[in-house]
Amino acid sequence: MKEGSIYVCENLNFKPDEFSYVEPYIAPKDPNEEPEEPPFEVVPPDVLKKMPAGEKAKYEEELRKHEERELAKSQPSEEEIARQLAIKQVKDKEESIRKKAEHFDSKSTYSYI
Repeated sequence: MKEGSIYVCENLNFKPDEFSYVEPYIAPKDPNEEPEEPPFEVVPPDVLKKMPAGEKAKYEEELRKHEERELAKSQPSEEEIARQLAIKQVKDKEESIRKKAEHFDSKSTYSYI
């Protein structure tokens, strides 16, 4: 054997005991991440008619909240609106510059003749 060499061997006869269990790593959740909401189940009208009044009122309240959340998701945020407006302004400016460059006015161009 060479001096300084390290040999590693695996014990194939190893049997784990009750203290050798290691829990799997679970990544911590991001505190800024919004929690996932369970999917909303729409109840058919015939089942809705058969529901007791208390459950019907609770379902209608949940339905209203779900519709409000869906409407809020579909509307763009203020940052998105501002970004789209900035992009539109840049495109409009580029378009006006392009139109001015393409415009040919013979009166002003040949006024020296």
